[in-house]
Amino acid sequence: MDSTRDTNGKRHAQDANRRRKRVAYDRTYRETHGAEIRERARIQRADPEFREKKRARRYGISVEVLRALLAEQRGLCAICGKKLGRALCIDHCHSTGKVRGLLCRKCNGGLGFFDDERGLLQAAAEYLETSRALIAEEIQRLRKSKPATRGQARPAPGDLGHSQIKKGATEG
Repeated sequence: MDSTRDTNGKRHAQDANRRRKRVAYDRTYRETHGAEIRERARIQRADPEFREKKRARRYGISVEVLRALLAEQRGLCAICGKKLGRALCIDHCHSTGKVRGLLCRKCNGGLGFFDDERGLLQAAAEYLETSRALIAEEIQRLRKSKPATRGQARPAPGDLGHSQIKKGATEG
């Protein structure tokens, strides 16, 4: 059975005349009650309890569950373990909608950029490990070689990263 919202949404999408009437009504209401609407929104934005309820409701959990998650994680990001000055993001599975935990903005964004795909995250971790090993090998090679003297060619700054080359080239 369709909910009233779904039924009205379909009618709104399919009936242009109904849509025009609704848009006109909404515009008139906003013009008449604009100050009242803005004041209510301002009060709600300033109320931390209201914001907490709204965040929890968005992900289908109660405020008590949100607070329990926060207490369980001791206010720390579930990935990096850092405690930041702003509220933690509620991380959830996009296919099931289930809440997984609380993350800082950086960790939450990182998961989002990788589309929550474990294979991509593992490939990124392997890439970082491989590149660290290669950089370490190159630094060792540069340390063993003679330092460049005036007039001799030095490795191009883009080869490893300018700071590593300078460091490796000047050390004995």
